[in-house]
Amino acid sequence: MELSAKYAYMIWKKKSFSLAAKALFISQPALSATIAKLEKELGFKIFNRCGSPITLTLRGSIYMDYLEEIIDRENTFEQRIRAVNNMSYGSLTIRGRMSSARKLLPTICGKFYHRYPNINVTIDINQSRENSQDKPMDLVFSFEPDPKGCDAIALLEERLIIALHKNHPCADKLSHLATPFEQISARNIDPHKEITDISIFRDVMFIKTGSTSDSDKRLGQMLQNHKVAPYVITTIPTFELRYELMLEGIGALLVSDLFVKDFVHNREDVLFFALRNPLSFRTLYIQPRNSGSENEIINKFISIAIECCQDMK
Repeated sequence: MELSAKYAYMIWKKKSFSLAAKALFISQPALSATIAKLEKELGFKIFNRCGSPITLTLRGSIYMDYLEEIIDRENTFEQRIRAVNNMSYGSLTIRGRMSSARKLLPTICGKFYHRYPNINVTIDINQSRENSQDKPMDLVFSFEPDPKGCDAIALLEERLIIALHKNHPCADKLSHLATPFEQISARNIDPHKEITDISIFRDVMFIKTGSTSDSDKRLGQMLQNHKVAPYVITTIPTFELRYELMLEGIGALLVSDLFVKDFVHNREDVLFFALRNPLSFRTLYIQPRNSGSENEIINKFISIAIECCQDMK
């Protein structure tokens, strides 16, 4: 709002030129001159100067209503800016295509919520790159960051483990190569237990997702022409469903050590195999869709994500 308009509004609030001048720390003649100039620019008188307290002319009343609308908008603007600065207003959209995001996001979002409970967060975990590519988003979890996008931040490294039920037809001849669950859970696998000859799994059928998941692509590269179990998951794959199928002896499963550590049940009936292969290691990244240098919400979420992932290492 212009200074002359603020002066006029103060006169109306004080119902007096002298009281307004005192509140504004200017002389009454200077205030009167400013208002006279404003009225000349507007083309009408704002105040009836006869009588005390002063009153508004008809046009002056309309003008004052206009000023109050401006003040209300300015106050709303300032409140919203303060809310953003205080992290008490805003929104965030997170997308990803991997099951790892399902594992990590509850922990990250939980900590973010308790610190910033008024931020609205939308989570969209979709297996299809095509379905996610053009959707609005602020942050993306990915194993393959967009090279044309903003700088991606490495959160943690996962290790893919083969899980096989002990009742599987191939379990007996492979059981001596299995890695104890405790080593996988602690992410401290004995190098002597790591399997370098992946061909030993040539007779093992693997449960696939039927999609272009990162795990399936790595499985195909590690075990070329590998056998596929008779049950292929073609809907949005969840680790829980694949794990239950593995427990039924339908096929083996390639799974992140993050899930092995915190989710698996009936693990006494499962054999775990650690591979010594570059493809069995992958890094999870978080990448802003647009530059987050001026977006405090994005920066805070990334900071908490890094914090949570460091705790998991």
